[in-house]
Amino acid sequence: MTSGIYKITNTVNGKFYIGSSQDIERRWRDHRSTLNHNKHHTAHLQSAWNKYGEESFSFSIIFRCQPDELLDYEQAYFSELKPQYNHGFIAGSSLGIKRSEASKLKMSLAHTGKPSGRKLSVEALAKLATARRGSKRTFTDAHKENLSKAGMGHTISEETRAKLIASHIGKTPWNKGLKKNNDNQ
Repeated sequence: MTSGIYKITNTVNGKFYIGSSQDIERRWRDHRSTLNHNKHHTAHLQSAWNKYGEESFSFSIIFRCQPDELLDYEQAYFSELKPQYNHGFIAGSSLGIKRSEASKLKMSLAHTGKPSGRKLSVEALAKLATARRGSKRTFTDAHKENLSKAGMGHTISEETRAKLIASHIGKTPWNKGLKKNNDNQ
C-alpha cells in the first residue's frame, strides 16, 4: 500500500488532476471506475475523460509520504502546480476527524426517516400505487421453480398462521394509521 500524492494527466492537452491517498493504487482504481461509469465527482475531469478516452490519460505517483502528511503535501502541490482538473484548490479530507457524540447524534437525526436513493413526488407515488393495484403477477414455470428452490412462496403451518393473525389483532393497518395521525394534527 502506497501513501502519497498522485497525478492524472491528459496526454493530449497536458492538463492534470492532483490527489492524495493512503492507498494510491486503490484510489486510481476508484477514479477509473467512476470515470468509466460517468460518475466522477470532478465534472471537468469527467468531461475530458469522455472526450479523449481512457487511453489519453496517464497516472503517476509524484510524491510518497506518511498518511498524516498527505493534506500538507497535497496543498503544496495545488499551490505550486495549479492543476486544471481539480474543482478546488484547498486540500481537504474528513479522514481522521473525531466527531463528538453530540455531532454523531445530530447527523443521525438529520438522516433519520430519509429514504436513500431518488425521491418521488406524491403524484408519482400515487401513480405507482394505482399501477400496482389490481395487477396480477404471472410467473413462468421456470420462475416458479426458482422461487420454490429459494424457499419463497412456502406454506406455513396452521399454528404459525394463528400466531401471525393473533399478533395483528387490534393493530391499525399502516395506511389507515397514517390518515388517522394526520387528522389529529
